[in-house]
Amino acid sequence: MVSLLLTHGADPLLKPHQGTSLTPPLFEDMNCFSYAAAHGHRNIVRRLLLRPPFRKEDILSLEEILAEGVEESNDPPAADSLNVVPSLSKATMKALQQASYYSAEHGFLDVTMELREMGVRWKLHTWLESLRRAQELGRYEVTLCLLSDFPSIRMEDYSPELLSAGVPFMFRMLETSGDYMLTKRLASVVSHCYGCSPVPDIPAMDVALSTQLDIRFLNNEEMSDVTFMVEGRPFFAHRVLLMSASERFRQMLADSPDNIIHIGHMTYSTFQMMMRSLYCGGTEGLKISVSEAMK
Repeated sequence: MVSLLLTHGADPLLKPHQGTSLTPPLFEDMNCFSYAAAHGHRNIVRRLLLRPPFRKEDILSLEEILAEGVEESNDPPAADSLNVVPSLSKATMKALQQASYYSAEHGFLDVTMELREMGVRWKLHTWLESLRRAQELGRYEVTLCLLSDFPSIRMEDYSPELLSAGVPFMFRMLETSGDYMLTKRLASVVSHCYGCSPVPDIPAMDVALSTQLDIRFLNNEEMSDVTFMVEGRPFFAHRVLLMSASERFRQMLADSPDNIIHIGHMTYSTFQMMMRSLYCGGTEGLKISVSEAMK
């Protein structure tokens, strides 16, 4: 039917009927290429691109068309047998761009990739949908091809979708991928998104902000790796917290390979209060007092 209509002058680039308030448009704003692509009809997309030159005198009525049929000698070569894409006008390229969007939206990856081979530019959304579909289908080679093609997307076509959906999706791919080539291509895409500027220095973390522990760790024998002996009673603590809280603690721990430290000239209740402050907050104000108390 498509071949019949095209042979007798049907124009796939004509805008669809817009309808009236009483008769809404049946096909919204999709063109013929979009309908074929949205349903995965690669052969029809190809056939639409190969429509024969139209002559005004060839116009026939629908009744004449159906009665006459299509002469075999006038048919162009089968679309599937063509290896060379005909030169495309600006209007046709715009129609194919829309068709690429709809084929990606409906999951027809092969149609989208073929349209790309015809010279259709990637739009960000179309590229992302194609990448998702390639991952779902396990199409490794297509995935690599898509990742390599990312730089062809123009910067003016970038949208918030790249940050909200694209980058998280690619990082999930990085987490789950054990393939070197795939990891390399993903890293290249992320680097391209970041740009050519050098990565800024990462400031050192303030150790004091990360030394507080939950109250459950306080004097907990099962979780500790250091034991203090105060007035003959053990107090269980953690090496990392103590080393960041005071230089004096750091020296004491370095001098005690068995991780047992004896504390003199301090009551158990005072030591317990000091350690509670270290574990649950206020470490900055205690640094000086701890050093003095440990002397």
